[in-house]
Amino acid sequence: SARTCSFSSVSGRLERDTLPQARAEHKKWLPVLWAKKDPMEERDREQRANVIAGKTFKTVADEWLELNKPGWRNPKHRQQAENTLTTYAHPTIGDTPIAAVTRQDVLGLLQPHWLKIPETMVRLRGRMSRIFDYAEAQGYIEANPMRHKQFDAALPSLPRSKRVTHHRSLPYQDVPAFMAGLQTHIGVAARCLELTILCAVRTTEARLARWQEFDLDK
Repeated sequence: SARTCSFSSVSGRLERDTLPQARAEHKKWLPVLWAKKDPMEERDREQRANVIAGKTFKTVADEWLELNKPGWRNPKHRQQAENTLTTYAHPTIGDTPIAAVTRQDVLGLLQPHWLKIPETMVRLRGRMSRIFDYAEAQGYIEANPMRHKQFDAALPSLPRSKRVTHHRSLPYQDVPAFMAGLQTHIGVAARCLELTILCAVRTTEARLARWQEFDLDK
């Protein structure tokens, strides 16, 4: 009984177990064999389930932030995403296994602030939905709990005074007169706006440009 034996058919690697350990392992997996299932596949499924059980909303959100970090040219975007999640989402569902987060959980953290700080909540809703999409793609959850028409129906419509309204685009017929007027203004801001319009670049690309990015001879 003091002898050791090799038991690797289930563990997938060569191990030296005591005879009682080998018998216990054999007893554990015998029903799986009787059910004509592969013990190694069942072991992998069990390990996967344990990994998923340890995935909280916060750990998955951190994974999503890290994944998208290279695509955010402005570090401010990541900081804003982290701040909204840390302030509003993590205190409520951060430690909850992501597979256990329900639609009601998400609505419960959005609804109290929806009319008070609508722009922040709209952005938070978008970020959280993308986190759940990522979790679904990774196999952590079956489906995104926010991907339902009923979800938006449970949030009140924003009054006009709370809605974000953007400046209207300048009619193209008025652009020559606008540019002529812009050239009469002295200062870096006027030149930056002029450059943005002429080169059709994003405002951050113009504002954060460096001299080595320009070839003035050409």
